[in-house]
Amino acid sequence: AHPLFLWRYASPTATVYLAGSIHLLKPSLYPLPQPLEDSFDAADYLVLEVDTQAIDPVLLQQLTTRYGVLPGNETLADVLPAPLYQRLSTRLANYGVDINQIARLKPAVVMTELVRLRLATLGYVPEHGVEQHFRAKIKHQQILQLESVELQMRLLFDQPLNTQIQLLADTLDQEMDIEPLLTDMLVAWLSGNDQGFLELFAQQSGDSEVAQAFTRALLDERNVGMANKIEGYLASTGTYFVLAGAAHFVGRNGIVELLSRNGITGNRISTQKTKAAAYAF
Repeated sequence: AHPLFLWRYASPTATVYLAGSIHLLKPSLYPLPQPLEDSFDAADYLVLEVDTQAIDPVLLQQLTTRYGVLPGNETLADVLPAPLYQRLSTRLANYGVDINQIARLKPAVVMTELVRLRLATLGYVPEHGVEQHFRAKIKHQQILQLESVELQMRLLFDQPLNTQIQLLADTLDQEMDIEPLLTDMLVAWLSGNDQGFLELFAQQSGDSEVAQAFTRALLDERNVGMANKIEGYLASTGTYFVLAGAAHFVGRNGIVELLSRNGITGNRISTQKTKAAAYAF
């Protein structure tokens, strides 16, 4: 028996489940712990970080161009130091990707693609991520979102160029360490080890000051907005299953702590609870 990355909050009119997600998984890591499935089944709403399927494809393309493409006629060869460019070109070639195919993309976008390629070769794909798992199970649930696609693109891809270059270099340095780090993070996630998960998340994010600042922006600043949204759900009616990256919920600047500071406390759900007991708090 151990705690899950799953919490239950209740108001006189609403119930909110907070579920920590891993965005890319292997199919062999299913089934998920039963309390996660039970909490989703009880929900009226599935709340995602963003709902990319709800955005107009034309608008999505416009946002991708605005935030993901280098300005003017610049290319990666123009903005990256020559040694870094050569390292990147060689690494992409190992995945069957010609760097000229993505020459106009910002370093931050390329960094994300590099991580995706590495994880895909290890069997971790979005199609088996927790979000897609619950999307496929939707029956009566409506989908809501905590943030907008534009906000996420701005945070991920609109950092200063020197920040993007440093993060890309860090990613190349750490790429071969992704698998053992991710394996340990999954163990921490499945066993409800908050501190271990956070330490591993920070480790895979990079040790440089630039990387640490980026991680703070990616987590701490967004957590405030997410916590405010969750408070709004508790003030409304219905049952909400809020699914966001597991790192958003834990730590001194995590959503659970932010809610607690505002006098909102919930209960953490454990693997030892049966379906009937999971809701008896």
